[in-house]
Amino acid sequence: MIFIGAGLPVAFGIPALSQMTSNVMEYVKSDANDLKQIELVIKALEKKGFATDIENVLTVLESIKDPAKVYQEIGPKVAAFDNESMIEKVTDVDVLVSKIKQRIKELCSYAEYEKACDFYTYLLRKTIKIKSIRGSPEQAQMLNGLIVTTNYDITIEESLQRLKYALYDGFSYNSQRTELTFNNNWPEVSGANVLFVKLHGSIDYYKEQDGTIVRDRSTGRLGPPRKREDILVYPAGEKSITSTPFYDLYTKFRSELFKRKTALVLGFSFRDFALRNIFTDWLKQTVEATLVLYSRSASKTVDLFPIDVRPKIVAKNVDFNDKTCLDGLKDDFPV
Repeated sequence: MIFIGAGLPVAFGIPALSQMTSNVMEYVKSDANDLKQIELVIKALEKKGFATDIENVLTVLESIKDPAKVYQEIGPKVAAFDNESMIEKVTDVDVLVSKIKQRIKELCSYAEYEKACDFYTYLLRKTIKIKSIRGSPEQAQMLNGLIVTTNYDITIEESLQRLKYALYDGFSYNSQRTELTFNNNWPEVSGANVLFVKLHGSIDYYKEQDGTIVRDRSTGRLGPPRKREDILVYPAGEKSITSTPFYDLYTKFRSELFKRKTALVLGFSFRDFALRNIFTDWLKQTVEATLVLYSRSASKTVDLFPIDVRPKIVAKNVDFNDKTCLDGLKDDFPV
């Protein structure tokens, strides 16, 4: 399995979470009130020692938008904290949150596709050469046969389609062959076929007014606005993954991961508790499991995992802007 996080598309011009905060502030600066309120949130985060990336900013704003929900989730422990002053100072939160989410989608909609295609060509060539994983050619197919990502952008699918890979993402045409709808159908794959799971949605996923989930690339990039809802799991502390299609996607990912002995993870920080727990369960329950992690701070990321599974993690700090960053990949896989 290949798992791709937000740290990889930075090499294709899509900003990382840490870069999105300043970009969003630039985007809303024409509205002095919006800018002031984001600055208030950033100061509060800094005071508490938290990172000021867009995920934490959105988490605070979503909490202010519905404090009663936060109180219910935290329970009696909320009495130990006083955030009333913040709730009183930040107003029109719905509008501000909508603007931030729109900007995040815009930032993920544009990328250097030629550069992305070059990288994914490089990646697949490197992984295809890993024929000796566990001494089994089938394991090489198990590595390439499933690609999972938390990213919204479409660089992976556009790149692999150019490379003549057939992607299966749980969508298929309706009976009239007019729309690609999510039906959670996943065929067996072989050869140049890939199961492709976008855990947090995509810039071309929408929910129609009748509740149908569709994938529409044209409206995702060029078409006029329609009365349909974006379905993205935005980067906030609480990620709503208990409804379709996200529950189905997480279930598919978990079941496929447990069929495999090796996972290659690129550019993922493992801040997401749900995903870190899934990988931890896999490492604990699969005797020969090996997690190969490549990212800017991979060596630090290992410390997020329980001590007993860390020996099963191979970590390498890399810069994905470096065109040779995967040259040592074969040597990092178990034989």
